[in-house]
Amino acid sequence: MPSGTRQPAYPAAPNQVTPPNQPPSLPPPGQPPPLPPGPPPRRAPRWLTWLGKKVLGWLIFVLLTVLALAWAYDHFFGSDGGGPTGTEGGGGRMETNNLMANDPYVQVRYIYTDIAQGKPDMVCDRFDPRARQQFARNMMGLDDCHQVAMALHERVEAGKATEYASSVGFNTPSALAPSVAAMAPGDTITIDSCEHAVEGGPALGVFVLTKLGHKNQWLVTEHRPGPTECPNASGPSPTSPGR
Repeated sequence: MPSGTRQPAYPAAPNQVTPPNQPPSLPPPGQPPPLPPGPPPRRAPRWLTWLGKKVLGWLIFVLLTVLALAWAYDHFFGSDGGGPTGTEGGGGRMETNNLMANDPYVQVRYIYTDIAQGKPDMVCDRFDPRARQQFARNMMGLDDCHQVAMALHERVEAGKATEYASSVGFNTPSALAPSVAAMAPGDTITIDSCEHAVEGGPALGVFVLTKLGHKNQWLVTEHRPGPTECPNASGPSPTSPGR
C-alpha cells in the first residue's frame, strides 16, 4: 500500500475485546441487567456501641450476683430442714429426701415442731420408710404417715403450739452428751417421749435413731408405741444410748 494512504475501518471480530473507551455490552436477551453495587455498610454510632457494652456488662453482673446469692442461700440455709436453726443442732437432707439433724434429740424435737406447725411432709421425712410406716400404725393404726401427722396437728391444743414444739430439748442432755458424741455410724439411741415434759398435745411414743455416716447425722429408723399422755416425765434415762 502506498505510503500515506488511510486504511479502511473494519468491525471488530466477534471474540475481540471491546476497548476500554467503549460502552459495556448489553446482556443477552431474556436476562435481567446486573444490579449496581450497594452502598457500603454504615457503622453503628459510637454512643450505641458504648451503650451495648454497658448493658452486656450489667447483665453479666446481675447473673453472677444471682448465682452467688443462690449458692449462699443453699450453703447457709438449704440444709436447715424447716426446723430450728443450725446453731440449735444442725440439719440436713440426704439424696433420699430424708430430713436429719446432727443431734438425735434435736431430730425428735423437729418432729414435735413440725407437727405443731402442721408440716406433715417434714414430719414423715424424718423417718426412714420402715419407721415412717411404724409411726403411722403405732399412733393411729393407719398406713398414711401424712394423714396421721395432720391428725396429730389437729390435736395440739389451741395456744399451746409453742409449748408442744419445745417438748424435747435443743440438745442431748449433758449426762448423755459424752457417750452420744462417741457413737460411731450405725450406733443407735432410744428416746422415749415420756422422758420429757410433753405439753399441749399428744406424746409421740418411742423413737430409735441411728447415726449415719452422712455428716454424722441422725435419722429415725424405728418407732415403738407409747402412751399419748405421759403420767410423769422422769427425764432422759442414762441408758438411752445403745448399739
